[in-house]
Amino acid sequence: MINVTGDGMEPTLCDGAQILVDRQRTTLVHNRIFAVSTTQGLVVRRARRSRRGWKLVRDKRGRPSMDMPEDAVVIGEVKWAARTFA
Repeated sequence: MINVTGDGMEPTLCDGAQILVDRQRTTLVHNRIFAVSTTQGLVVRRARRSRRGWKLVRDKRGRPSMDMPEDAVVIGEVKWAARTFA
């Protein structure tokens, strides 16, 4: 289980949500959500195939995407999420 911090994946994953990551699924699949370890830390993003390789995309409109860093490590695919309503 990983706690989501930040609003970059809203509306799919909200700040404070808990996610379950399948660590056996480390091969990127277009349009699925993955936990990825980068030099910036652990990020949870949607994988999108592009002409130049893979992009890690936020679901929140207007937020920038990033090219998949060469030294990034795919931790696993996000398979489940839960959140608490205030």
